[in-house]
Amino acid sequence: MIKQMVKLEHKIGDRAYYLFCDSDSPTIEIKEALSKFTAVVVNVEEKAKETAQQENKKDEDEVITPTEVM
Repeated sequence: MIKQMVKLEHKIGDRAYYLFCDSDSPTIEIKEALSKFTAVVVNVEEKAKETAQQENKKDEDEVITPTEVM
């Protein structure tokens, strides 16, 4: 089956970002899909932030004790 698709492209810096959808896609569904994609990206950002905070806390919790010089 051959189907027409719509491709939107947006360049930011050296990278290009794309959205592909059926040419007859309702805009409300496109907005819903974009909302779900945004939620995934926000979740990834939050997990990365939590991981970084845990690493920082772990580094702060490590206690370095001075060694005696003989």
